Amino acid sequence: MAETGPRRLGKLRKRPKSWSPYKITVNANNVVKDIQRIIEKEFDGACYTDDGEMFYEQAVPFLVARHIAYGYPEDELNTMQWATKYTPGIAANNPREWFEAAEQAILAGFDNYGGKPSIPAMDSVSKALDLTVERRQKCGVLHLCAVERPRDIRKSEAKVYDARRKAEARSKAGATPREQSLTARKPWESYGISKRTYERRVERGEIPADPVSLKRMDKARAKWNPVLRLVS
Repeated sequence: MAETGPRRLGKLRKRPKSWSPYKITVNANNVVKDIQRIIEKEFDGACYTDDGEMFYEQAVPFLVARHIAYGYPEDELNTMQWATKYTPGIAANNPREWFEAAEQAILAGFDNYGGKPSIPAMDSVSKALDLTVERRQKCGVLHLCAVERPRDIRKSEAKVYDARRKAEARSKAGATPREQSLTARKPWESYGISKRTYERRVERGEIPADPVSLKRMDKARAKWNPVLRLVS
């Protein structure tokens, strides 16, 4: 007979400021379904090996959080039912008390956040499952990210994508690309003068104005000249 309770339950992530039962249930459902996809693909439906305990340990925080976020009573919590379907090996080798101990360990962690359920970071689940890119694609995992693409890499990629999207939007709106702006090109440096001196000389016609300078001057005139704004 195995010891009561699992060996490890994972580190709970701090509850976000914008906590809501909806976010908990959606994220918990996504992770649990991904774990089930891995089991169904690699074990043809259910895991009877020792890996079952690892899968249960990763799933139980999300099963418990989802149950509480749905508003169900604690005494109706039964993660053994999930284990019986997806990890029947540990369901057969451990008593009901073993699963209750795992559930109570998760519920006790909720007390740190006002009794509200919190869930582990998804990257910690991916790391525990050793979810590589190849394994993720093979199992059809949709929400857990591969260990080769941790959160910092995904954030960097998102920033690049967001910057590209905003640049395309500015271009469609007729804005000057930032790399072609006066601030980026600094044409006054070639004359050995300051930016403001350059702008004044362009306005007086002493220095040839490029299209960006002319566009900027037209905007300035329209802003400070009411008559020009009405005419335009």
